[in-house]
Amino acid sequence: MSATGLVLLALVPLLVIEAVTYTRGGIGSEFWSRPLDEKLDHIAGDIRVWWTLGIVWVAMLAVTLSGMVAVAWLLDEAWGWIGVGGLGVAVMAWYVGITVQTAGLATAAKEREGTGETPSWIHPMWAIGWMCELSWVIVANLAFIAVGIAILQGNVVSAWAGWTAAAMGSTITAAVVITRYAFPQLGLLYPIVLGVALLVS
Repeated sequence: MSATGLVLLALVPLLVIEAVTYTRGGIGSEFWSRPLDEKLDHIAGDIRVWWTLGIVWVAMLAVTLSGMVAVAWLLDEAWGWIGVGGLGVAVMAWYVGITVQTAGLATAAKEREGTGETPSWIHPMWAIGWMCELSWVIVANLAFIAVGIAILQGNVVSAWAGWTAAAMGSTITAAVVITRYAFPQLGLLYPIVLGVALLVS
């Protein structure tokens, strides 16, 4: 059980690496509020940073899914496996989104750097990435609610972890659906909480 908790808590140093990379690359709120043309110009200025962020996200998705599969195995409850199944769908959605955003924008940035024009094909790809991001956050948090139910049905993890899953999952999902705004780290919050719960249980 402690090993599973440590796997999930491996998300913390990965998030630190991500935050440092964002800061050093100047990819903050100002970057995300810029038009796509300006985003591409910024990415072209340090394309290595952009690729690093994509790779870190692939690692975080792998850690999240493997850790939650281990949790479902420990719980051995139907709701736990339902949750992991939903999480698998969410991870695949965001993996597609990361691939589109990382490789797509990097390629478009190079093309714009060479021609001075933003390629038209990047606009639908950017929209696909946004849809994948929303899907990841919403479906992952709904999946965590199912895992929370499994926790409450068993005696492997403290009950507070189950109630926290229900509260966090429903609140985040409702907020994203209402505002249609999300950032992908919202899909990582509960696994970190659960990692702590597994270590202290």
